[in-house]
Amino acid sequence: MRKLQRWVMQHQRLAVIILSVIYVCGISAFLEFQIPSWIVIVVLGILYFVSLLLIPTAINAWINEPLKALFEQCDPYPLLREIHGIPMEKLSPQLRQTMTINYCVGLHNIGNYELAFATLSAFNIDNIPGVPPVTKVVYYNNLCAVCCCLEKFDEAEIWYTKMMQIYDGLPDNKLKKNLESAVLSTRIEHHCYAGEYEKALEILSTEKPKNRIGEVGLHMHLAVNYLALGKKDLARKNLQLVIEKGNKLYAVTKAKELLAKLDAE
Repeated sequence: MRKLQRWVMQHQRLAVIILSVIYVCGISAFLEFQIPSWIVIVVLGILYFVSLLLIPTAINAWINEPLKALFEQCDPYPLLREIHGIPMEKLSPQLRQTMTINYCVGLHNIGNYELAFATLSAFNIDNIPGVPPVTKVVYYNNLCAVCCCLEKFDEAEIWYTKMMQIYDGLPDNKLKKNLESAVLSTRIEHHCYAGEYEKALEILSTEKPKNRIGEVGLHMHLAVNYLALGKKDLARKNLQLVIEKGNKLYAVTKAKELLAKLDAE
């Protein structure tokens, strides 16, 4: 089934053509029974729109499994493996944008910040016409996060500002709500690199993670801000939780390094 879903994603137009041929064959069968033409047209229209729904459904089903491994099991490697082998040139422009961003999310979570930054920068969503605002928010959010990891704070501030300008202008709907957690994490990073640790902790006190990777992110943010404020015991407690929950995330490696520095003091 996953192979079929992957094939549909890479050959969307061909999938539509194949379904159309099936529909035409079905119409021919209808005509043999002398069914009124208007009924044939209605049935054909319904089947066509069903096919338009089936193709995105197949694509979503294909990507949801590796995304679930990342969000619920803190394992970015299934996502990287699945996307790495995709011939991006075969994808529609919108799907290519989505898959590139997802790939960079995976790279970020294994600590390959340089490649994530290079990939996102080369992609340059600002040069692509017709990109939905929601996609731009996700793109800027990921660029900002990677820049923070690379300590490119001036550039991170640029992407943060652009992200918030678009995010604040989005209508209050489900799409905006789905972005809330990621944007909140970037706001915390923003206050942290600005040296506003108390403000970051104030926001963290209101955060309610929706999944396991969100829990790990929360504990890592708490640890970093507590360290900056000299609250070592609280930092240690949260670093240990990152190690306990983080599975294959690079955050585990980072947490161990920070704990080692604490133990050496």
